[in-house]
Amino acid sequence: MPSDFPPWPRVYALFARWRDTGLVGELHDRLHQAVGRGPEPTAAVVGSQSVKADATVTHTSHGFDAGKKINGRKRHLLTDTLGLLPAVLVTLASATDQDGTRTLLPTAAGRFRRLTRPSSRPG
Repeated sequence: MPSDFPPWPRVYALFARWRDTGLVGELHDRLHQAVGRGPEPTAAVVGSQSVKADATVTHTSHGFDAGKKINGRKRHLLTDTLGLLPAVLVTLASATDQDGTRTLLPTAAGRFRRLTRPSSRPG
C-alpha cells in the first residue's frame, strides 16, 4: 500500500463494504456511461500474468509456470476497450492460459450479455 494510505485492513474493509453493497459494480457502470457508452462492454481482451508468490502464500495455492520460470500465481484478466476489468481470475501459476480463459469467460458472459465470442477466427 502507498505510505499515504490508511493501514491495509482498513482499506480492505472499505473495499469489502463497497463490493458487498454493489458499489464497485455501480462505479464500473458509471465509468462506461461517462464516456458515452452503455453500462456493458461490447468487446474485451483476455490476458494473463504470472507473479511470484510471497513467502506467506501456502504451497497449495501456488504453482510453477515453466514457460516463465515463476513459482507463484497467475492472474487472468478480461480487459474491456476502456481498460476496465470486468472479470479477474487468480489461479495457480501452473494453470494454462487456455484453462484460465475457459473458467473466466463463462463468468463474464453471465454478467455481460453483450460480450460474445466472434463467429469465426481470423485466418
